[in-house]
Amino acid sequence: MTDTEKNYQRRSLRMTFVCVVCLLLLISVGWLIYRAQIKNRQASEVDTQDTLGSREAKVSIQYDPPSTQGYVGSDACRQCHQEIAESFDLHPMAQTIGPAEAFELPVSESSKEVGIVGEARPYDVLSQDGKIWHIERLVDTSGRTIVDQKVPMEYVVGSGQRAKAFLHRRDDALYMSPLNWYASSKVWDLAPSYAVHDSRGFNRRVTDECLNCHSGRPAVLERSTNRYQQPAFHELKIGCESCHGPGADHIAWQLADDSGIDEGDPICNPAKLDAARRESVCYRCHLQGVGRVLRPERSAFDFRPGQRLDEIWTVFVNGTGVVDGDTKSVSHVQQLRSSRCFQSSDGQMGCISCHDPHRIPPKSEARAYFQTRCFSCHQSESCEAPAEARQNVNDDCIGCHMPRRDTADVSHVSQTDHRILRDYTGDGEDKKFTVDRRLQFFDNADERLSEWERDRALAIGTWMDVTRTDDMLPAELPELLDRVLDAHPDPTCLTIAATIASSKGNATKAIRLYQLASEIPAARETSLLALMNLYYSHADWGRALEAAERILKLLPSEASALAVRADCLAHLNRIPEAIESAEDAIRIQPLLIPVRAWLVKAYAVTNQTKKKAEQQQILDRIRAIRRQPQ
Repeated sequence: MTDTEKNYQRRSLRMTFVCVVCLLLLISVGWLIYRAQIKNRQASEVDTQDTLGSREAKVSIQYDPPSTQGYVGSDACRQCHQEIAESFDLHPMAQTIGPAEAFELPVSESSKEVGIVGEARPYDVLSQDGKIWHIERLVDTSGRTIVDQKVPMEYVVGSGQRAKAFLHRRDDALYMSPLNWYASSKVWDLAPSYAVHDSRGFNRRVTDECLNCHSGRPAVLERSTNRYQQPAFHELKIGCESCHGPGADHIAWQLADDSGIDEGDPICNPAKLDAARRESVCYRCHLQGVGRVLRPERSAFDFRPGQRLDEIWTVFVNGTGVVDGDTKSVSHVQQLRSSRCFQSSDGQMGCISCHDPHRIPPKSEARAYFQTRCFSCHQSESCEAPAEARQNVNDDCIGCHMPRRDTADVSHVSQTDHRILRDYTGDGEDKKFTVDRRLQFFDNADERLSEWERDRALAIGTWMDVTRTDDMLPAELPELLDRVLDAHPDPTCLTIAATIASSKGNATKAIRLYQLASEIPAARETSLLALMNLYYSHADWGRALEAAERILKLLPSEASALAVRADCLAHLNRIPEAIESAEDAIRIQPLLIPVRAWLVKAYAVTNQTKKKAEQQQILDRIRAIRRQPQ
């Protein structure tokens, strides 16, 4: 083959890969950028002269991460608190996560496979070899499988009251399955935020923020990097120490001679805390708002019972989440705080006013249980509802004043409206808050932040909101980011500013900012993915390959890095390595169709006739599907 022919082949391979870059940039950057979290003091030690100008960084971040010592596990508490432990075993929080193999597939013994019907991409769930497998297939018009991906699930998340999600592991990372089991409807369906033909498939990354609320104590590899040891958890379920803090000192104190003196007990009893700290124990997971921003240097696992929530996170809210009869999931806190009951209680009313964190009443007792909570402040005779209306809900306060509503962002799920509506008809839509009031600091947290932290939180919160709503980028955001970065090279703000610069065509600035962010562990993975795509889009094969190799050292099975690495190697005349890398990419992510097209051309270049024919046949069958009317 002449040099001209080789160059033509390489150009052809590159053109095919343009589609890959667009897809992978969406997957790798779009879904990771706003989740990049804050990490260690290296940020203040990075030289900012070349990137942020000659201005000296002014903000010094002082934060000592909490000790991870002193945890003993819930079984150690059981020895003295047997009755509470047994009742808590039945609580949804104690069942929030477990090994996937313990999940009982809800099908008859005669059929261990459940089909989820899709147009051309059906899913299956299979129990086999002691494991639960989720399978994604691409089928032709006759129903024959073209390609499939069979993934063993490692963890199942959720108590089952609403839904169960499934996680699997690759390398040091955890990923979600596209499928959920919805217990209330008894159906398999797509997980929240997944769409039909979702390009992420089994590649939706699980983050520290996810595990902070859905597990007891993850075994992290490095702070704020979303990577975990094997096994991934010190304790799976949400346990005693999640709400009471590490128990080692408490046990030692109990064994000491002065253990009869309650005032010296080092364990945290949330009921004895002031209102803000008491509620923060629950708000840690039950207050998501429209965005949660970790404060500088914090990790999602830094919160300890006894702290205020805003010592770790700055939370933004916008109304109560109830619009057009539906509610946003995990919006209980905003709803409760909008109620007259809460506002008239002078901070005394809170989550544990109605909910016993150690016990959930059985359905047969629930009405009477919650009724007594209402009657602690109200009298039955004070109810103004007509007798017929009361009879329709079995004279149940909750049935009238806290009706169940469908969740707008999670299919097959409903939740209780916590606004405690005075109107017994259950009306009272919440529309006025969603028009004008956006990005409100929860509980006036901005009053407890420095000016720099307020600007930083607002910049990150604005970016998160734009990403979530797909709104136009506010004109003031770049200026706000510049002001933050002039004072300190914050890793999250660096990646946001770089992404904005890239979107405006300023690749030089974007590369400099991503390079700086890539030296900070919390932003390294996100920044390297973005750098790889930027270098690749500018045909800088050497630097794109270097970035891909750095990503693969962190995550050897990152399909996007393997795909870009393949084309870079091809342009550097390392064709056998390039083909191997592309084959690894489609093994991990079989529905990367542009990579398969690239392989057809690569097999042709290297005279691998059989492999070329096999890959071409797959592509032809896929294209036949796409030509079918939808």
